[in-house]
Amino acid sequence: MIQILNSSSGNTKGDVEANYIGSLNGLNGFAIDAAGSFVNVKGNICTDFPNGIKLSTLIGSVAGNEVRGFTGIGIQILSATSNVNNNVTAVGNVLETKSTGAVHGILLSNSVSGVNVSGNIVSGKCDYYIRLLSCSKSLVVGNQIAPLAGASASGTGIFEDDTNTSGNTVKGNSVVATTAYRRSSFDYDVFFSGAAPTTGTWKRGDVVWHANPSAAAAPGWVCVTAGTPGTWKAMANLAA
Repeated sequence: MIQILNSSSGNTKGDVEANYIGSLNGLNGFAIDAAGSFVNVKGNICTDFPNGIKLSTLIGSVAGNEVRGFTGIGIQILSATSNVNNNVTAVGNVLETKSTGAVHGILLSNSVSGVNVSGNIVSGKCDYYIRLLSCSKSLVVGNQIAPLAGASASGTGIFEDDTNTSGNTVKGNSVVATTAYRRSSFDYDVFFSGAAPTTGTWKRGDVVWHANPSAAAAPGWVCVTAGTPGTWKAMANLAA
C-alpha cells in the first residue's frame, strides 16, 4: 500500500501518480490522511485490496484512477480533522468490484463538504454504488452505475442518508441498480430498474426506465403522485 500521513500543519503538497499496486496484504491501496494539505491521486491502478483509495485532505483530487477487485470501499473521501470544509474532486475514475460484491463504490463521509463526484464509472455488485453518508454542498453528476455486462442489477444506486446531509446536488447520472433510491432533493437523474420503485422518495413526473425492456411490454414507469415511494404507472406498451 501507499500511505501519506501528517498533522494539520499543511506540510504535504504534491501528487501520487501513475503507480500500480495489487494483491498485497493491507486494508487500503492508497491511504492519504493529510489534514491540512493538497494532494492529488491520479492515474493509478489499484487491484484486489479491501479498500482502494482513502483521501482525507483539505484540497485535492482523485482523478483517472482504476480501482478493481475491491471488497469494501472503492473510493472514500472524508473530512480533514482540522477543517471539515474540504474541496475535493473525484472525477473520471473507473471502479469495478469483485463478483462477490462490495459495501460501497464511492463513499463521502465524516462531515465532508464541497466534494465534486463526476464522470465516474462504478460497475459490479455494491450494496451502495455512491453513498452520501455525512456530507454537504457536494455535487454528484454524470456518473455511470451498472452491474457488469450480462449480470443482474444489484444494490442501491445513489443513496443520501437522512441525517448529516444537506445542500447536495445529484443530477444527470445513469443508474442501473436493484433499488434506484434517491432523496427528493435529487433532480433529473436517469434511473433503470426491473420494476417500479417501492422505496425512496420521488416527485411527480419522475421516470424509471425498465432495465431489460421487451416487445409488447412497458418500457418504464412514471410517478403520478409524489411520495414515498409515490404512485407509479406503467408507460404504454412497446410494439409487439
